[in-house]
Amino acid sequence: MPAKLWVIDVWGKLLYPMADRPDRREGERIFGRYGQLEVLRQGTELEQLVARAHAAEAQMAGIHSTDAAWGAESCAPYPGRFFGIVSPDSRNIMACLRSRERGAWRR
Repeated sequence: MPAKLWVIDVWGKLLYPMADRPDRREGERIFGRYGQLEVLRQGTELEQLVARAHAAEAQMAGIHSTDAAWGAESCAPYPGRFFGIVSPDSRNIMACLRSRERGAWRR
């Protein structure tokens, strides 16, 4: 058994603004159910995610993104508190593969 158990309290998603993207409709259907259309349209503001995690007294939180560099940059100011979760966008398979390769080479 590990010396210290930990639990992921929350996770947030980094989104680029989608207001002008033609593929936003599927996202609008899902985000609309949860009253979060403005987040989808305007994109994620990291400060807002951090403030919500602080308000919820989250000890540890994951920041999810399709962009590994943006995820790492967002988590860097909060070592031990936020960590990155990267899921490359598989709709563009070659970009997805390059993203995975970059992550593998950095290890």
